[in-house]
Amino acid sequence: MTALRCNYFLFSLCKPLCCTISALNEKARRDGRGFFDERLETLIVSLSSRRRKDAMQFPYGFPAKYNAGTEAKVLTAMRDFKVDPSPQIRVLAGMNAFANAALTIVRRGEWKAELAHPGFEQFLTWLSMSECQGVFGRLPSSMSDNMSYQIKISIMGSESWIGYMRKLAKFSNAKISKSSKRNRKSARSSTKTKSVRKMEKYRVNHALTWAEFAKIADTTERTLRRFRKTGKLRGNILASIALAMGTTKEKLLSD
Repeated sequence: MTALRCNYFLFSLCKPLCCTISALNEKARRDGRGFFDERLETLIVSLSSRRRKDAMQFPYGFPAKYNAGTEAKVLTAMRDFKVDPSPQIRVLAGMNAFANAALTIVRRGEWKAELAHPGFEQFLTWLSMSECQGVFGRLPSSMSDNMSYQIKISIMGSESWIGYMRKLAKFSNAKISKSSKRNRKSARSSTKTKSVRKMEKYRVNHALTWAEFAKIADTTERTLRRFRKTGKLRGNILASIALAMGTTKEKLLSD
């Protein structure tokens, strides 16, 4: 068992153990038999309230509400092997578990793709360093860092990693496409609104009723009313309106 999993297991025991010792101490006080073990209680209280130095570090922008569930998936993936694997295989298994959870969160729009891109590398860096420090024990930091770097580079060149990046790119492109469509739709709507204003201005300047203007434009009041309300109109009718105003359809739609 690596230091990461060992510390995680010990930390999970600290709080309930502390509660048990506190209860025994309280009973001892009531019975007048002194303290059960004050030093042990103080130590466990300190451990249970202190943030683990090796706590799983999630990348910037990753939704905190998913931390616990994702950590459980990563640790489970790194543990479930029939034979003891190499550190690189364990890191890749943990990274796969993180990537599957993270990509789902990105697809839901709860983590931006532009943050997830560097975030994947941040998490891989931490996972590689944590695994090397746990497996190789108290090696000099330079050796541990070199091993973790080699694991990181190897995984970033794998098909799995390329697959992560392709999926992130797909989500990002889909977002850009939707944004572009909204912008084009907004631009068309703005253009049509301007053409309606030009038509209304022409009618007022020439002191025409809507019925009179519809007759000149060879259309109906109902059609003009729908155009004023929605900004949508068939091209041939729009050309008739432009002709009645002494201009062209292109100029009517232009700024």
